[in-house]
Amino acid sequence: MKTFKNLGVVMTCLFALNSCRKAEVSEDDEVDKIEEGGKVVASSRSRILSGGSERSKSGQARVARFLSELKKIPDHQERRNSFSDILLDLPNNEHDIAVELVIADLNSEDPANLVSEYLEMSSLMSPALQLPGIVRLLEEPKLLPLQRAAMEQQLRQDIGIPADQIVRDWRLLIGDHLRKNEALISE
Repeated sequence: MKTFKNLGVVMTCLFALNSCRKAEVSEDDEVDKIEEGGKVVASSRSRILSGGSERSKSGQARVARFLSELKKIPDHQERRNSFSDILLDLPNNEHDIAVELVIADLNSEDPANLVSEYLEMSSLMSPALQLPGIVRLLEEPKLLPLQRAAMEQQLRQDIGIPADQIVRDWRLLIGDHLRKNEALISE
């Protein structure tokens, strides 16, 4: 039993070192900003989320187009409604575009609280789409504490993690959960 405890401690330390290294690299990245030419610069985290390959230029153009459409809408409720329409029209393999739009809204000067709209709409979707999106949003420092707590509570309920258990990395837990429950992916 001690061997398993020691192995767990070693793996946790290795994971923490790896996470710190990734955090240092991502600090240098420009996170989801639109340059003046309309080109979207995505962080390394969003490239990892989309399967390890960089988003195609057409995908970047779509994100930039959606962002410019949303920013033109002054009323926050209308902006959230427009985001809902965009989210519903996205194919499953482009769901991370919606997450990028939410992150861009979080980091904007005039956020329309697309996080709540995303959570409401994504609850109707497959867990294979919803759960990784929530994990990605939890990585954002500007996420409000109440939103963060609600997302963590939802993840705990969805994958059966007790409230008193400390979670250091949601990404690993969600990945393991989806691998063990392949039926969730086909939903």
